[in-house]
Amino acid sequence: MLSMKFATIPVADQARALAWYTEKLGCSVVEDVPFGSRRWIELAFPAGGSHIVLFTPPGLESRVGTFIGLSFTAEDVEQVYEDMCRRGVVFLQPLETADWGGQQAIFQDSEGNQFVLAAR
Repeated sequence: MLSMKFATIPVADQARALAWYTEKLGCSVVEDVPFGSRRWIELAFPAGGSHIVLFTPPGLESRVGTFIGLSFTAEDVEQVYEDMCRRGVVFLQPLETADWGGQQAIFQDSEGNQFVLAAR
């Protein structure tokens, strides 16, 4: 059976991004090791599932600060949205009912990358 191990999120400043993901989203460090001139920083979410890696391959720096195309979800999306707001997460679009009928919001990380928070 196929599953996803991790998704890579491009970042300009790995230390700043690591602080943001651990403090704002509650991620824990799975691995933080040297990787060439950078670090391989793999994180896990409190609810489990796939991991994320804060790493930008050389030559792909232009991907930092864009809409990443990853969606995050939670059983109680309203509570998670409120918690994220209290932690200082910047939402570009507040939590609202989308055309497809579910609730969603758009937020950005410390690097300007944009993500969807959506109800399950």
